[in-house]
Amino acid sequence: MKESERQELLLLALSDELSAVQKTRFEELLAADAGLRTEWEQMRQVQDLVSTSRAERFDPHFSTRVMARIRRERREEVSLADGLLRAFRPLVPATLAVALLLAVLNWQDRDLLADEEASFLEITFAMPTVSVETAEIMEL
Repeated sequence: MKESERQELLLLALSDELSAVQKTRFEELLAADAGLRTEWEQMRQVQDLVSTSRAERFDPHFSTRVMARIRRERREEVSLADGLLRAFRPLVPATLAVALLLAVLNWQDRDLLADEEASFLEITFAMPTVSVETAEIMEL
């Protein structure tokens, strides 16, 4: 007998849903197989324990409170990107102020770049003009 058939017979017998033919077959199997008898007794004992135990009840609206808490915790869960954004957001004004100060200082000392054809951005950020000579000097 296959294990699935055996389990099906046990469950049907446990719930008193066996047909007359199945009941006869089940009784024959119980008489012939000690392992099945042991399993049947264990299942009956578990069913008796479950049926006699007192059902614990939860307070009213328990599931509603649990789901609300899960949703709240999901909303409060912060991703790494959000955490970094929150940590560095106060530094943005200071960083912009420093960049603006450096740009103004570079603009005032524009003669540091000897190139007359330098663009506004090259002068502001003290970037040398991109050329083959610059690449050779910088060993790029």
